[in-house]
Amino acid sequence: FDVLKGSEPAYSRSHYAKKYGIPEKADWILYTMMPPGLINDEIETVKFVANDLLKHYTPQEKVIIVRKNPNHSTYEFANMTLPLNTVIAEHYCTFDRDNDMIIQSPEGEQEWIDLLHHCAISLSVPSTVTLEFLTLNKPVINIGFGPDGKPDPRVNQHFEAGFYKPILSHQLVKKVENISNLTKCIISLNEIRNNTEEKPANEKLGSDVILSHLLR
Repeated sequence: FDVLKGSEPAYSRSHYAKKYGIPEKADWILYTMMPPGLINDEIETVKFVANDLLKHYTPQEKVIIVRKNPNHSTYEFANMTLPLNTVIAEHYCTFDRDNDMIIQSPEGEQEWIDLLHHCAISLSVPSTVTLEFLTLNKPVINIGFGPDGKPDPRVNQHFEAGFYKPILSHQLVKKVENISNLTKCIISLNEIRNNTEEKPANEKLGSDVILSHLLR
């Protein structure tokens, strides 16, 4: 996480707005997907969330950038019709079968860091992405529902990880188990984010929270 604490985006918001055809002034929400196989219909959850957001925000206000899991293939979802407020980021990962490892290109690593800086909120199931957003003192929404918008035990099991439970107590991390609570959660986090930007001295850095839990 040290590289994140001192990092700066290599490319501007206007660069990515042009690359992905999204409004530069919108709030960008970064959705990071789980490995395929854990939940095979996750892309349907993404579409469900996106369509729910469209009931409250225009694509000029909120945009979801979907970052596929490294285990996804390059062209997965390429021909899928997505809601107007949703784009899928370029996939920079390949699988090295001989060495049994996933390799991300330097360009992909840089884009990942840039998107961490440029996106307003992280949206995903519990994962290490939460730690990366907290390192930059950015808000996180962890969802516990599936494509029907209702609590999904397949997703909720990830909240039970021993190392993760303390992180849920941080004010910048919210758990949403039902789609009906998502918009209220976004509004709440935006208010916290705005107050944090105005009074940074009164807020505890997300990276400090991470370290305090890891060093216990």
